[in-house]
Amino acid sequence: MKLNYLVTEDGSTTKQSPAKIVEPSEMAKISSNIRARILKILKSKPMYPAELAKKMNMHEQKIYYHIRELEKAGAIRVVEETKKRGTVARKYSPQFMNYCISLGDTEVARKLGTRIIDQKLDNFLKEFTNEDGTLNAEIVVGSPDPHGEFKARARDSHYAIELALFLGQYVRLSKEFSVKLDVDTTLKSEKNMILVGGPVTNLLVAEMNNYLPVKFSSEKPWGLVSGKKTYSDDNAGIIAKVRNPHNSSMILILAGVRYSGTKSAVMALTRKWDRIILNENKWARIVEGYDLDGDGRIDEVDILE
Repeated sequence: MKLNYLVTEDGSTTKQSPAKIVEPSEMAKISSNIRARILKILKSKPMYPAELAKKMNMHEQKIYYHIRELEKAGAIRVVEETKKRGTVARKYSPQFMNYCISLGDTEVARKLGTRIIDQKLDNFLKEFTNEDGTLNAEIVVGSPDPHGEFKARARDSHYAIELALFLGQYVRLSKEFSVKLDVDTTLKSEKNMILVGGPVTNLLVAEMNNYLPVKFSSEKPWGLVSGKKTYSDDNAGIIAKVRNPHNSSMILILAGVRYSGTKSAVMALTRKWDRIILNENKWARIVEGYDLDGDGRIDEVDILE
C-alpha cells in the first residue's frame, strides 16, 4: 500500500504525519464548517455522536447525518463499539490527521532519511541510493595499519564519520555493512564507492588518480595538479565524481594532499554541497581549508576551482 506523508521541516527539526491525498471534489465532502469542526473535536478525543451533539450544541440526528457522510468519505473510523439498550453505539476518530489536494505527480523534493532532500542533491545521490532510499555504495577508508608503497597509516579515515552523518540525513542504512578498508576491496568490485582519504593512505584513490579530472602529483612535493597550476598546501583537497574505469559503477572521492586536506574536502561537501556538486558523470572541485581563529584546526573552507 502506498503511503503519503505531510513533512514539515523547521531548521534542524523534521516532523512527518500520514496524509490522505484527495481530489478537490472529495475535499468538499469533508471541508464544510460542521464536518471540519467534527474532525477537529475528534482529533483531540474520540467521541460518540451523542457526545459530539452535546459538545457542539446541535441536534443528534444532524450530527448522525454528518457522521455518515464522513464515513462515506473515509475521513473517520470506528475505534470502539458499545451495546446500549439493544443498539450499538460507535465511537469515532479521524482516519487521517492531514488532507492534501494534489494537482499532479511532480515532486520538487522528497524525503529519504530524516530530512527533505533538495532536487539537486537528490540527482547527485541517485547513483548512490537504492529505490527504497537505502545507501547503494561502500564507503572505503584507508587502513590504520602500515600499507601501500609508503607504508602509511591512514590519519584521515575518521573524517568519514562526518560524511556519514551528512548522508544519514537523506539516505537510510542498508542491510550490508557500509564501510570497508582499502586493503579489503578493489576497484573491480561492481559496487558504487565513496572513497575517503588521499592517495598515500587510500590505495583505491591512488589507483583512481590517473582517471581524475584533477590529479595528485606522483612525486614530492605532493600537490593537486590542475592544468599548469599546482596546489601544494596541506589543507588542499579534491571532491571528484567519476565513473569506475573497470565497470559502470560510480565513484565519489574526497581526498587531500595530506589528512587536513581530506578534512577540507569533507567539510566542503557536507557544508557547501549546493556550491560543490555538479550533476555530471565526471567532475572535480578543488577546495582548501583555513584556520580562521588560530586554534590549529580547520574551521572554514573555500572553493578554489
